Amino acid sequence: MSFKKHYGGSNNNAFQMQAEIQLLSPLLPVRQLSFLRLLVHHGHPLLLGSLVERKFRDVEAQEDNLRRQIITFKSDCDEKDKEIILERQSLSERQKILQQEHERLLQSQTLLNEREDHLFNHLQRELEDTKKEFEKEREALHDEKTNLKLMDATLRQREEVLAKQETELNTQEQELVEFQGKLASR
Repeated sequence: MSFKKHYGGSNNNAFQMQAEIQLLSPLLPVRQLSFLRLLVHHGHPLLLGSLVERKFRDVEAQEDNLRRQIITFKSDCDEKDKEIILERQSLSERQKILQQEHERLLQSQTLLNEREDHLFNHLQRELEDTKKEFEKEREALHDEKTNLKLMDATLRQREEVLAKQETELNTQEQELVEFQGKLASR
C-alpha cells in the first residue's frame, strides 16, 4: 500500500502520520525526524509523499534488519541458555559425584576411626592386663622376699641358739671330761 493512498492529503491525516512517525522515531535519526516534522508542519505533500515513502521503506528495511537481529540475538540467547543448562547439569552431576565420593570417604574415615579405637582399646586392655600381672608378680616376689628375710632371721636366731647350746654343751663336756679326769684320778 502506498503512503499517499493510506494518508490521502488532509491535515488530519498529517497529524496521524506525525503520530506514526513519532512511534518510529527510535528507529530514525533525530535530524531526519526533525526534517519530516518540518515538512509535515508546512504541508509539502509532493515532497512529503515521496520522501516519506522512501523514509518509510528505509524504516521498514531497518525494522526488518532489526527483527532479523532480534531473532538472531534470541536464537543466540537460546543457544547460550541451552549451553548454560547443559553446563549446569554437568556441574550438578559432578557435584553429586563429588558428594558421593565425599560421603564414601567419610564412611571410610569412620570405619578407620572405629578400627583404630578398637585396636587402641584392645592394646590398652592388654597393656593394663600385663601391668596387673607384673604388679601381682612384683607383690608375690615382695612377699617371697619378706618371707625369705623372716626365714633368714629365724634361721639366724636358731643358729645363735644352737651356737649357744653348742657352747654350753662344749662347756659341759669339758666339765664332764674334767670331772671324769678327777674321778679317774681318784
